[in-house]
Amino acid sequence: MTVNELALKAKIAPTTLYSIIQRDTAIRFDTALRISNILDIPVSSICKDNPYDDIETLPPLPSDSEKWNLNSHKNTYISDRTARILKKFDYTELPMVDQLIADLYI
Repeated sequence: MTVNELALKAKIAPTTLYSIIQRDTAIRFDTALRISNILDIPVSSICKDNPYDDIETLPPLPSDSEKWNLNSHKNTYISDRTARILKKFDYTELPMVDQLIADLYI
């Protein structure tokens, strides 16, 4: 497969892929994941750092005495966990992420 073919399948610019190959540009984890899926190789062979490893421990579930404030706990949980993951994506990729979440819900 040529660089241009891989770039087309991964939906990234060929110049970006060339920069990654030449090590002029750091590869984003989501890009590495797309490339590894296309090439059917482990993502660890492309990108050793998983950005999701730095996500701190999830907040504890509310106790029975705190159940009255459940919506506040939900909002904290979502903003602590989900926002950090969503920030890893480019703005143009957010509709795709939103669709994945909707598909998972369905």
